[in-house]
Amino acid sequence: MKILILDTETTGLDGSAEIVEIGIIDMSGNVIFDSLIKPQSSIPSEATGIHGITNADVATSPIWPEVHNQVCSLLDNAIVHIYNAQFDVRIINQTIRRYGLSEPKYTAECVMLRYAKEYNEWNAFRGNYAWQKLTNAAHQQNIEINDLTAHRAVSDCEITRRLLLKLNAGDIKQCT
Repeated sequence: MKILILDTETTGLDGSAEIVEIGIIDMSGNVIFDSLIKPQSSIPSEATGIHGITNADVATSPIWPEVHNQVCSLLDNAIVHIYNAQFDVRIINQTIRRYGLSEPKYTAECVMLRYAKEYNEWNAFRGNYAWQKLTNAAHQQNIEINDLTAHRAVSDCEITRRLLLKLNAGDIKQCT
């Protein structure tokens, strides 16, 4: 069974948001796929303010249909770890539907929800474990990330991988 880690950067958060960057790595940290993607709509300045990707950056990048088959073949039948899987899976499917393409068949595992439970910070208002931003989770666990650029797909995959290694080792410091 293939085990991968995936992250996307997007044009936004809503129902019309599209992928502008996708990264996939394996559990050894090898980059399996890394590409900017030219969306159909322009990248709003609010999104650029988060990930730093501009319309000029993606001007000559492939559009989703040009990478679709490669991404699907990588993801098909894989277990894919994603920090905030619900969001990334929705964005992938939204982007795919824009072009009328088929969705890959994979099992998405949410590292954010798993970490929230292990970190054990209860959110009484919401009645669940508090979700942590990826960079906050790394800092909470003393995971070195100075060599990475947060909010870029492959870097976020690597931060997720490092956190996942600690989770798998049972080495998570709980909220105090």
